[in-house]
Amino acid sequence: MKRSFETPISQMLETYRLNPETGRIFWRIFKNGKIPGDEAFKSKRKNGSLFGRLPCKKHVAAAVVSFALHHGRWPQAVVCHLNGDITDNRPFNLAEVDKQGQYRRSVRADSQSGITGVAPVGSNWRARITLDGKLTSLGTFDTEEQAVQAVRLAKARKRAGGATYSPIRAV
Repeated sequence: MKRSFETPISQMLETYRLNPETGRIFWRIFKNGKIPGDEAFKSKRKNGSLFGRLPCKKHVAAAVVSFALHHGRWPQAVVCHLNGDITDNRPFNLAEVDKQGQYRRSVRADSQSGITGVAPVGSNWRARITLDGKLTSLGTFDTEEQAVQAVRLAKARKRAGGATYSPIRAV
């Protein structure tokens, strides 16, 4: 998906300053009552994510602006928060992903664990992952934390082996 921003990145770099340690964006220039050092892109959406208005009057997410200021270019795809925290706009926590990659990172709304592939089964927790297009059980565990660790370890091994990640659709 090609994204279009009317404000040149050079103008963004002159207008805003990114603190890479916090992900917060600040004004560099006097503009509409804002003074250098004031925080920009601090309005909150209903979901808690931050946004603001570009000089071209277009509203944009703070994560997109943080990405642009850090990389010196506008993102060409969706900007995703790697740790899942939509308020964490530090550059190392942001990545460009296509729609498929964004879906892979999503967790079902009814997930009890918050981790794809981990679900309660009676008094235990089940861990599963998709390998080569097939749902593979990693076992049942006494605690949720053990099941989460099993899924994270399996995903890390899968990435190291170069396998493609396929989301678990039914847990």
